[in-house]
Amino acid sequence: MGRSSTSGANLRELMRRMGHSSTRAALIYLHGSPERDREIAAEMDRKAREAEEKKRRKDAPEDGDEPEDG
Repeated sequence: MGRSSTSGANLRELMRRMGHSSTRAALIYLHGSPERDREIAAEMDRKAREAEEKKRRKDAPEDGDEPEDG
């Protein structure tokens, strides 16, 4: 099942394909790889940077907006 998990199938799909009725049984046969760990980390980093950029743009003053003196 290790190779089939890199196909993009989710756990439920893999369980059905392998004939497992419990996640515990399915997880025994799942194996990670350093390459997949790097892919996951890169995607999480991309999403975090995207969220930070979106927040930064939201918090930035609009063009022409000047801070008001109190």
